[in-house]
Amino acid sequence: MTKGMRAALIAMRQQLGCMRWVPEMLLAAWMLTGVPDANAAEARLWTHGVAPLPALETLDGRRFDPGSLAGKTVVLNFWAVWCAPCREELPAIDRYALALKGKPVEVLLVNVGDSNTAIGKFLAKQPTGLRSLRLAAGELPGEAWRFSALPATVLVDAHAQPRWVVRGSLDAEAEPVRGLLARLTGAI
Repeated sequence: MTKGMRAALIAMRQQLGCMRWVPEMLLAAWMLTGVPDANAAEARLWTHGVAPLPALETLDGRRFDPGSLAGKTVVLNFWAVWCAPCREELPAIDRYALALKGKPVEVLLVNVGDSNTAIGKFLAKQPTGLRSLRLAAGELPGEAWRFSALPATVLVDAHAQPRWVVRGSLDAEAEPVRGLLARLTGAI
């Protein structure tokens, strides 16, 4: 947070009196919705060293075993039911995952913060062939994985290390993403 943002938050707190939490909630909402760059994906090379996969669970509450991904390139798409760009990119990600069948690539949808009921209702209306997981209780991927807005996609190599982070709506059918995956897998 910049000094200017901090000063603005302090000023808003003083003016709002008993509703001191409002500025923090507005800032959090702004960050989580991906504004202003939610409509333009930005891929960045991972430069933050080793980062273990966040703890994930299946929609029925069981712990997800990351060992099942051994030797595969993994595309982790972090999303939420309330995130419009997340919902819009899902069909393209689904089509792209189908095109990768038989390749050493696993595409996983990782929900951030929604209840199992909300996820279930959403997936009933917009079904997908992708494995859907959610962050385990208390997990915050943004800190370790260096993103602060949704949607976000992390491309992980076959050694379980993140290599690229795509912030914003992912066009999974676009050449840049295909090129990144080709580099990670040796040619897709």
